[in-house]
Amino acid sequence: MKDKDLNEIQNHHIVPDYICKELGLTTSYKVRCGKHKRLVEFYFKENHVLVTRLKHAEIHWGYRCKDLSHLLEVCNPPQYVLDMIPLGDVKDGEAAKLLARGEIDGIDSSGENNANWGNPTNFKHSEETKKKMSETQMGKNNSFYGKKVSEEHKEKLRKLLTGVPLLEETKKKISEANSGKVRTPEMRKHLSEVTKEQYRNGRVGNMTGKNHSSEAKKKMSESAMGRIPWNKGKTNEQIVGKEKAEKLSAAQSKRMKGHKYGVGRVQSEETKRKISEKRKSAWARKKLEKEKEKVTATLDKFL
Repeated sequence: MKDKDLNEIQNHHIVPDYICKELGLTTSYKVRCGKHKRLVEFYFKENHVLVTRLKHAEIHWGYRCKDLSHLLEVCNPPQYVLDMIPLGDVKDGEAAKLLARGEIDGIDSSGENNANWGNPTNFKHSEETKKKMSETQMGKNNSFYGKKVSEEHKEKLRKLLTGVPLLEETKKKISEANSGKVRTPEMRKHLSEVTKEQYRNGRVGNMTGKNHSSEAKKKMSESAMGRIPWNKGKTNEQIVGKEKAEKLSAAQSKRMKGHKYGVGRVQSEETKRKISEKRKSAWARKKLEKEKEKVTATLDKFL
């Protein structure tokens, strides 16, 4: 029964339908084929050839493998027809599989026969396909639309991902994706509320109970050297706006009202020495900067 089925006579489009449509060819030739004698359209007479199902599958698989030998065994199309055949197209591989029905050796795109075997990056969706796939998952079309992740599931995910380091490539992609993004006031407020709620529920800060090592402190110091602070020379009003600055000032005044900072406190000799050294160092830097400015101004006059 299988051999008889493989020898079933079928009609083959030498140049696939979708290519004919892309080229704008018009239907001018029709034949009836198959058990039910259905009408099949051919876009030009030279595009039609009768073949067995076995040969039909082999021809399409040949197209997929860029091999026209199976086609040339049954016909001899003009060169202009051969030039229109899309060699190496994945669609022909799928057509061959459908025709073979698993009964023909050598026609199988699964496993190692697949062009993407061992390297899925070989295959890339077109931008148009990506857009269509995205649209099918947006809004109400998404299977998770209107649903929320349960706390139990969140906890499972948290435990699963805790301690798992991100790849450097992943970190770079996240950085590039967030670069230049400005959070809206609503987003900032939401993040603030979420963080506060987490701390109220027992969240512990990353550095709670820890101290930076001397090496880490040295690295941070070296990386900050020469860097101009983002808020240098700016007032609160310039940073957060007039309205916010006034609120902060009022809140600070209210908080400090009646508070006698330092009253009754006795600083140790070591603390006094550190404060003195820092102040002396700060004044020395300022003096050095002023002298540099004077020297620069003097040189500018003579240059």
